[in-house]
Order: sequence, then structure tokens, then C-alpha cells
Amino acid sequence: MIKSSFLATTTAMAAPSNLVGYRSNINQSYVFALTGSRSGTIWGTNIYTDDSDLPTAAVHSGIVQYNQTSVITVTILAGQSSYTSTTQNGITSLSYGSWGGSYTIVSVIG
Repeated sequence: MIKSSFLATTTAMAAPSNLVGYRSNINQSYVFALTGSRSGTIWGTNIYTDDSDLPTAAVHSGIVQYNQTSVITVTILAGQSSYTSTTQNGITSLSYGSWGGSYTIVSVIG
């Protein structure tokens, strides 16, 4: 099992801090390695604005724990008309109105 986890983390791309650069790739999924954080700003719940901090959103969503390194799958979504604020897993997200790009974290690998 250690070997397969090692392989998963070495084949995943290092996670960017946000996904603004992926905005035009709607419905495409990406595999990233990241370490869960509590220090970034995020907007939304389960669907986040693409400028939301990815490592913080991963903890907020419950996909990873704070300071846990994991490989996750993220799907790029179209912009939403609004984003809801919630407190989950010790992190409070912010609400926001219409924004041009979004993402959702769909799974953790390994």
C-alpha cells in the first residue's frame, strides 16, 4: 500500500494555489497533490470560486484534513450565479455573487 500511495503522489501535478488558469477547461478533471491548509481565503461550499485557495477548500470540503498530504481530483465548472458561505471542518468560507469560474473537489486518491 505504501508503494501505491507513493506512485500516486509522484504522478500527480503539484496543486496550484487556485484554479483561475483552468477557467476555460469546463468539465475537465485534474489530479493534484496538495497539503491541506487553513490559511487561504475561499468562497462557496462544495462548489468554490476558481480564485479560492485550493488547499483550504480541500479541508473545508472534508476531502483532506489540515496538514494532510493527499492526491485529489478536481473538476472545473462554469461560473455560478452565487456562492454560499458555511463553516465546515473548522473553516468558514465566504459568500459571493456571480463569478466567472468554479471548481469542485470530487475525490481523494489513495
